[in-house]
Amino acid sequence: MRCGVSAGSANGKPNRWTLRCGVSAGHRGSVFLLAVLLAPVVLTSCTWRGIANVPLPVGRGMGPDRMTIYVQMPDTLALNTNSRVRVADVWVGTVRDISLRNWIATLTLELEPTVRLPANATAKIGQTSLLGTQHVELAAPPIPSPQPLKSGDTIGLKNSSAYPTVERTLASVALILTGGGIVNLDVI
Repeated sequence: MRCGVSAGSANGKPNRWTLRCGVSAGHRGSVFLLAVLLAPVVLTSCTWRGIANVPLPVGRGMGPDRMTIYVQMPDTLALNTNSRVRVADVWVGTVRDISLRNWIATLTLELEPTVRLPANATAKIGQTSLLGTQHVELAAPPIPSPQPLKSGDTIGLKNSSAYPTVERTLASVALILTGGGIVNLDVI
């Protein structure tokens, strides 16, 4: 069926344009307007990472004199932005960004200015409980550096790690129980 445009008339004057296939020009304009309005929503929704990643205006490490440090991690596990940063189980900051720099996962941490750690501090991703949220734990190593950690410093890969997750622990137990044996214990 071929569609075309025809003019309807009342009293000899054209008052409405209609497609011969039954769709009015006004309806077609509404559909076009709706498509134009929805296109940006559809295109930008592909980058939505959830409400947990929306920066919060309050929290630890949010003041004007905050200290910003960077941590390179081999694996970020399920860590989100806005996760807590702890020193000796005290909430001292917040994870502000998780990005990939030179193919290395890099966390941007904002800390309270009162945090005192050595320049060779360690960072680990931990979990608050068995099913709890993840956090970054900062600590001084056994032999601390005399220089302090200051804003703009980076904790490198050699000083960062993650605690074993529940999944990794259960996978290791399953390997032993299914015949992996004590011989392969060093692999685990």
